[in-house]
Amino acid sequence: DAQALALPAPEALNATYALWDRTVEQLDVLLQARIAAFGQKMVLVQLAALVAFALAGYLLTGLYSSIMRTVGALDQATQRMLHGDMSTTVTLENRDELAAVVHSFNSVAAQLQSESQQAHDERARAAAAEQKFRTIYENSADGIFQITPHGRFLSANPALVRIYGYDSEHDLREHCTDVSRQLYCEIDRYAEFIRAIRNHGEVHSFESQVCRKDGSLIWISENVRAVSANNQLHCYEGTVRDITERRRADAELHNAKEAAEVASRTKSSFLANMSHELRTPLNAIIGYSEMLQEEAEDAGQHEFVTDLQKIHSAGKHLLALINDILDLSKIEAGKMELYLETFEIASLAQDVAATLQPLIGKKANKLVLHCEEGLGQMHADMLKVRQSLFNLLSNASKFTEQGVITLDIRRARREQGDQIVFRVADSGIGMTPEQVGKLFENFAQADASTTRKYGGTGLGLAITRHFCQMMGGEIGVSSVYGQGSAFTITLPAEVVDPVVIDSAAQTHPRQLPQSHILVIDNDPAVGELISRFLGKEGYQVTYIADGREALRAAREQPPHVIILDVLMPSIDGWSLLQALKDDAVLANIPTIMMTLTEDKSIGFALGATDFLIKPVGREQLLGMLEKHHAYSALAPVLLVEDDYTTRHMMRRMLEKEGRVVREAENGRVALERLAQELPSIILLDLMMPEMDGFEFVAALHRRPEWRNIPVLVITAKDVTANDRKRLEGHASQILKKGAYSRSELLNELRELVASCTSYAAT
Repeated sequence: DAQALALPAPEALNATYALWDRTVEQLDVLLQARIAAFGQKMVLVQLAALVAFALAGYLLTGLYSSIMRTVGALDQATQRMLHGDMSTTVTLENRDELAAVVHSFNSVAAQLQSESQQAHDERARAAAAEQKFRTIYENSADGIFQITPHGRFLSANPALVRIYGYDSEHDLREHCTDVSRQLYCEIDRYAEFIRAIRNHGEVHSFESQVCRKDGSLIWISENVRAVSANNQLHCYEGTVRDITERRRADAELHNAKEAAEVASRTKSSFLANMSHELRTPLNAIIGYSEMLQEEAEDAGQHEFVTDLQKIHSAGKHLLALINDILDLSKIEAGKMELYLETFEIASLAQDVAATLQPLIGKKANKLVLHCEEGLGQMHADMLKVRQSLFNLLSNASKFTEQGVITLDIRRARREQGDQIVFRVADSGIGMTPEQVGKLFENFAQADASTTRKYGGTGLGLAITRHFCQMMGGEIGVSSVYGQGSAFTITLPAEVVDPVVIDSAAQTHPRQLPQSHILVIDNDPAVGELISRFLGKEGYQVTYIADGREALRAAREQPPHVIILDVLMPSIDGWSLLQALKDDAVLANIPTIMMTLTEDKSIGFALGATDFLIKPVGREQLLGMLEKHHAYSALAPVLLVEDDYTTRHMMRRMLEKEGRVVREAENGRVALERLAQELPSIILLDLMMPEMDGFEFVAALHRRPEWRNIPVLVITAKDVTANDRKRLEGHASQILKKGAYSRSELLNELRELVASCTSYAAT
């Protein structure tokens, strides 16, 4: 080619053409080669396309088959679910777009299965509950029903059909179409039933008598409520129970209770009567033996003294046994009561020790009393505390000879309140543990030989334990056989019990006499002055200027003391004094004359009690009243007692003390005696014929001039809380027959008269 460049133009052109031809040939060869190569490639491409198409067809065929299988599986699963098989799931063959569909399907299926299981469980529970309630409904002993507001049954279980005496539910619904008329015996009972439901929405234990189909009557109890729908009353539904047997049992129980109460009242009445009948003759035996013993000693008849002492001791022993038995009977009947009062502990202990000293000395025993300093008071039933100490000390004396018996009393300070501790120790025979174990049982003693050797009922300690428990305390014992025993009573210093009945003296405090003074003076200034003096001191003063009017007023309401002026215009003081002393009702009333002179001879001759010289000073007047208000000590004692022996014995006791005694065998006669003469005090038995002591007290306090007379009840009756209520606090003191000595009775009389006198004088 380089040479062609150097050739001339034709040659160069030819050379160029030749070069072009060779180039074309080469290009043609190259082109053909390329065409051939392309053809080969096209064949390969076509083959590849065929292979691709074949492969695509294969793949499309497989995919379609997979899809169809998945769709088919989904369809089958859906069909199974439609037929109730909620456990169906679809298994994935590959993970493509259908996987999400299958997954969603499986999730829905799982949820449907869960909900289906829940629904199945709920249906099962509902079916079980329905079966349960159906069983209850069918087998219930109580009737179950629904009834329309018009009284027609909608449904009734077999029990209701049976209760009302019908053959079937259909029979009941068919024939009992108006319960108000066909069922309820009382015409208005169903109306009351409906009214109660309307007022309260339901009723409980609504009891009625109904008529069964056969005409027999039964008692039913209904529990019913109203059922509403759309704010409209639909029906009443509830239960019915046949309570005929219960009503019959209640009636029998009521009758039995009444019979038991009658029996209890009869027993109580019997015990009261027995108490009265036994204690009354014992009272005479004890009283006469004591009195005869004193008279025998005074007369030097010492050979009788020992026998009389034995009679007196036997009487007291028998009385103690009777009291124990009656106390136990009251405890067992639940009728033993507490009568609380405040008292000095040391004084009580000294009184008990003094009373028991002769008994303890019989066996050459020594009694040692030790009261802690500053022991003070306690609020309890003094008589029961006293009796408990009596029982313990008597027991100690019984089982001890030539030994020492100790009563030790102390106050224990505790957070819940002070306790009073009584300890009775002896150096007697002691007890074994077995004997201690049964010590507080009723009628129990250490052993049979104890009863034979020492006597007694075995009730004292049992009663003492009951008394301690009633007062919120306790009793304990420690003993060494052959060395002695120690009993300890622990009681609250302030006994508090919600069922305690305080003594009549606390519940109804006795009103000491408020002295009524009648002032008779024609000078109003003097009358007003004296009235003011006395009124400030608590006296009730009546001032009357006219003598005749004053005499009439004194007869209508006798005063305790009369203050009389000597010089008056219409009737002078001497004439009025004479009229007063001539009147049986007014004769014993102390009369103090007021005069300007010191000539007292006429007044004393006419029966004046004392004189005041005008002008009258306050201290002089009060001193005179204090001096003469003790007139009551000189006034007679009215003894109201139906038993002649007891009345005679007590009269002798009182007359030996210089007392004037008026007798009455019952309340009616006593009222007649009162109308004739006012006594200083009344000794009253409660159990009497014609008019008993309760009726007498009521009559006594209806009369203003009598109601302030002190009343000392002496009775063999066990005084109950109801008895004390009937006495209404008007009895100044209550003593049990046989439970007091002659000296104790006289001391009571002196204290009552003194208390009345001191009250009036202050």
